[in-house]
Amino acid sequence: MAELNIFPSHEEISKRKAAFHALKIILLDNPPPNQYPQAVTDTTTASETQARSNQPPLIITPVGSFALGVHTSSSDIDVLAIGPFSTNTFFSLAIQRLRRASSSPLFSSYQPKILRRIYSSTGTMLELSVNQIKFDLQYCPAAHIASNWPRILSTAPPGNAVWSLPALTLTKLKAARDLDYLRRTVPDLAVFRTAHRAVRSWAKARGVYAQRFGYLGGIQISVMLARVYKALALTQGVTRVGVEELVASFFEEYARFHWGRDMVYDEVCPWFRQKREKGGEKEVYRRTSREAMVVLGWFGPGLNTSGQASVWSVRTLKEEFERARDQLVKEEVRSWKEFLEGSSAAEEFLTGYKSYVKVDVQYWGLSPSRGAQFVGWLESRLVMLLVDLHRRAPGVYVRMWPARFVEADMASQQAEADEQTATEGTGPRDYQASYLLGLDADISTSKEDLKLALGSIQTALQRFEEAIRSDEKYFDASNSWMSASVVRRSELGNLQLDTRNDWVGEYTPGEDESDSDAEDDEEEDASFLEDLDEATPKKKKGKNKKTTEDQQQPPRQDPGPKLRSAADVMNRLRWDSAIDSSEYVVGYEDRFLGVKERALDMWKTEQTDEEFIPQHRIVYFKRRSDGNVVWDRKMKKDEVFGSGL
Repeated sequence: MAELNIFPSHEEISKRKAAFHALKIILLDNPPPNQYPQAVTDTTTASETQARSNQPPLIITPVGSFALGVHTSSSDIDVLAIGPFSTNTFFSLAIQRLRRASSSPLFSSYQPKILRRIYSSTGTMLELSVNQIKFDLQYCPAAHIASNWPRILSTAPPGNAVWSLPALTLTKLKAARDLDYLRRTVPDLAVFRTAHRAVRSWAKARGVYAQRFGYLGGIQISVMLARVYKALALTQGVTRVGVEELVASFFEEYARFHWGRDMVYDEVCPWFRQKREKGGEKEVYRRTSREAMVVLGWFGPGLNTSGQASVWSVRTLKEEFERARDQLVKEEVRSWKEFLEGSSAAEEFLTGYKSYVKVDVQYWGLSPSRGAQFVGWLESRLVMLLVDLHRRAPGVYVRMWPARFVEADMASQQAEADEQTATEGTGPRDYQASYLLGLDADISTSKEDLKLALGSIQTALQRFEEAIRSDEKYFDASNSWMSASVVRRSELGNLQLDTRNDWVGEYTPGEDESDSDAEDDEEEDASFLEDLDEATPKKKKGKNKKTTEDQQQPPRQDPGPKLRSAADVMNRLRWDSAIDSSEYVVGYEDRFLGVKERALDMWKTEQTDEEFIPQHRIVYFKRRSDGNVVWDRKMKKDEVFGSGL
């Protein structure tokens, strides 16, 4: 495994730990005593909390492969922040502090950058770069969880009332909860990590490591491997299970596994065991007919981590597991290195089918980031193509290779052009590549049925082309092109896998990027936290664009001091320790009933909440005890901060 560079170097590990620690310091606004960020010694304890005692608790914790200790040199670091603030407020504060750090000499060597802000179905995410390491930062508003972190992870089981939270909140906490349980219960974490890296290396080499296409991902490997490891430890003892035995047992178990009938889950997990003893596996998880594969995580929502799997992807996985088992049992490979390298799996794929679906993509624009985004978006759409193909031609087996291929004679030319462009900083980036889907019909299929299936496939490809080319947001005919067709094996040409990382476009369906104006408009949302940070409030930056609230205000002869926003006042009333929030009500404009009131403590700020009301409808804040209005939008009255008239 060392020969395959599966393990990152000590320098790489130190660089990542230092980058995460620097990001944590920036977000918490808490420079260490020596005024210079230092690397943490162990990522498993590197989450931690708000820096200043006068601020509400804020957790910054790594999740994913970095936190588990199975990351690669090309992996992003996933970071989850947990706190009591609204999502908009947190990200506004994070952007402020990251921008401030980018110009601070304390962090000059780390070069913190905001790459983009993404809005998706699961919430907002910031893509960052610190110390030349990419980070994906997400936020979860959960005050009680943050106040009791991390003890609450081990002391509150799934049925505990503290987890009675909105589904979106639980979704964001799921990765951290799964990770914590896995690290606490796996027999030997060092053995598990090494075995995990080995299985992932094999899966990548064999073309079955791509969760979005129904293959394996990090969480699936973790659950499947932990299940096998715990079973071996129960029968043989923890100290007797080595890495080689664990990996071999992994392939033996899942080569014979009945994927269409059985489910993969941690059978010694207390709450799963209790449910199984109560009413069988149906009590553990009620599988639907649409789920071709079930690999359960430890916590909900969305227990099945393999919801994207299809009949085709499960067949591919089973064949690969059987092939791997046979190689190990029959000793067809001379070393673990040869086994993990995959024995030229891509070359086998290129010659293993008589026909292929070939999706060509080309980009020749000036912006590399736009090109990578286009490629990533197109790749995300391939999932829908697979669904359509299965619906139209169910009798044809389709295997997608989850990576791009390029012409061998053009690969070196494109790499040289990319390197020249990166060095000089100018010129177009011409990129051409192809996605391939191998087609294989059942032996019993008649020629007439094959013709009908081919016609259905052609129809699906035409619809796919039309859908891609008609999307004005991502497809620009002036600098990009794509086509999809069925080709014979002899028409593929001399292809090889594309190994360039700079064209790895990542996109998740539902994502949308913000522009700089949106970031500027939201900067003021975090000003109440700046009041907590410093004894005197800072002056806020002016804005070129008027906000919605400004446009709704009636004109005045003398504008006078600017009125603090409703968000600022609400957050001050909620989080200032000298103020009792239960003493205040919010007056808001109901679209049908006029002005109504609601207790401040009952006001919802998350857009996913059923009782969410946009803050621009807030008319005033009033104190219950004396009926005094402490903030009024129309009257420009503000007794909380003293702004306005």
